[in-house]
Amino acid sequence: MRCFIAVNIPKEIKDYLADIILQLDKQNHQVKIKWVEQENIHLTLTFLGEITDKQAALLLENLIEIKFEPFIVNLDNISAFPNIDQPRVLKIGIMDKTGQLRQINSEIKQLLPKLKIAFDDKPFSSHLTLGRMRDGESRVNLKINVEPLSFQISNFDLMKSQLTPTGPIYTKLN
Repeated sequence: MRCFIAVNIPKEIKDYLADIILQLDKQNHQVKIKWVEQENIHLTLTFLGEITDKQAALLLENLIEIKFEPFIVNLDNISAFPNIDQPRVLKIGIMDKTGQLRQINSEIKQLLPKLKIAFDDKPFSSHLTLGRMRDGESRVNLKINVEPLSFQISNFDLMKSQLTPTGPIYTKLN
């Protein structure tokens, strides 16, 4: 099964981001963008890809050992990966003044090889994906004022991602 480890975002933040997505869609109506469905907005800590049921069970047993005190993060500016001139992914940054997200990501990445679970080892960037560009589009207007809303992070989840023609379906496994 296709899996990732993520922080699930509070409903109030998802509601706010759904409004941001609507504004971005209006500003960019001529651009082909696949917007993330409100219920699917999350903060990926580590993308795993395909793992077995046995690996998932073993991972769940071990992830509970990663402990941290709840902490606050804030929404930051809207930008794009790899950059604004060649946007493929539209995102909103997450400002984590404590450095906790990076620490949790690091602890997860130290754990995975011990469990013989492969993972995407790209440098960690705390963000929420808002949309993905389609058909090589390169012009996008991301000029929207974002309120630096804050929310607490107190846990993370192992998530299953089932790809369907209408979009992914995410299911919490723990």
